[in-house]
Amino acid sequence: MASSFQPEYSYARVLGAVARCRLGSKASALAKQGRVAEVWKVLFAETAPALPERLLVSAAERRLEAEAVGEFISLAGQVSKHEGFFKALLRKSEFGYVKRLIIALGEGSEQAPDHPAFVVRPSVDESQYPDGARMFAHRRFSWLSESGSLEGSLSRGSSSREATSAKCRLDQQYYAELWKETRRLPVGLKGSMQRVIKKEVELENVIWALRLRRYYGMRPDEILPLLVALRGADATHHALDALERVPDNKSSWSGWAYEDLINENARSGEDWRLDVRHVEVEARRRIFSVLVQAMHMNLGGFVPLYSYFRIKEYETAALFGVLEGIHLEAPSEEIAAFAAQFTGAYA
Repeated sequence: MASSFQPEYSYARVLGAVARCRLGSKASALAKQGRVAEVWKVLFAETAPALPERLLVSAAERRLEAEAVGEFISLAGQVSKHEGFFKALLRKSEFGYVKRLIIALGEGSEQAPDHPAFVVRPSVDESQYPDGARMFAHRRFSWLSESGSLEGSLSRGSSSREATSAKCRLDQQYYAELWKETRRLPVGLKGSMQRVIKKEVELENVIWALRLRRYYGMRPDEILPLLVALRGADATHHALDALERVPDNKSSWSGWAYEDLINENARSGEDWRLDVRHVEVEARRRIFSVLVQAMHMNLGGFVPLYSYFRIKEYETAALFGVLEGIHLEAPSEEIAAFAAQFTGAYA
């Protein structure tokens, strides 16, 4: 099926699709809307359904997910249905849904969360909710119920640490499957894909390592098994290097590969501390820049489509933030800043 792929035509369509994305200033502009129903009308060009606002936010988020997946499949054409690489890429919604199930279980929710837009039906027996072990038994995610160390994440009232560990393991599975399919691609279609994914995973590992240490007090030996490893590529080195440094001693970060992601200044009246949130924002901006650059430098393969898929994830996250912010009545300036935090003024 890859032999029918027309790279020049695909690249031109990707450029047009990215230009239509609500990124940066376009997403921030939505913060001026006073109500979720008004954002709905702007996003979907129709009057919002008569729902309580909390339910309207959920409905808008599921629709945004569905439209993002639908737009990608339309853009990729038949290759998205038959190329193993795209099947692995599009399973992101499946993994995301499993994460939401784990969160719902931890919160003691009576109902399973709403379905996202599935390209492949998830390997989950939702009729067994809230019995986490039965939901995942004998399926792709059976390790969730088989691993004694993760049993707590499938129980009602489970701790955020247990749920976080499970989500890290899900990221490992997703990237392992995606990486395997990437390595199988012909060189002409693969382009710089492995370099792009490695950089993405490398920075995600940095984010997770710093978060797990700061917010959960985990030791390096506890964090290492939760980082994403890529066969034949070292994507964990810089995260492990970060864990060897004294977190709240600025001089300790001198010479680190991603030293430029570290916050320069301390908060007013306080001693300098590593601002993990600042590092996360800067790391995600770096990933976004890598995706945009790769999209324009690999015109002959699947890289523009991969970049577009990830860029749509940035757009969806920004729009989710706008919807949630308006619902919570956050100041419009804060909502606008959140919407543009990972992409800057890109539009």
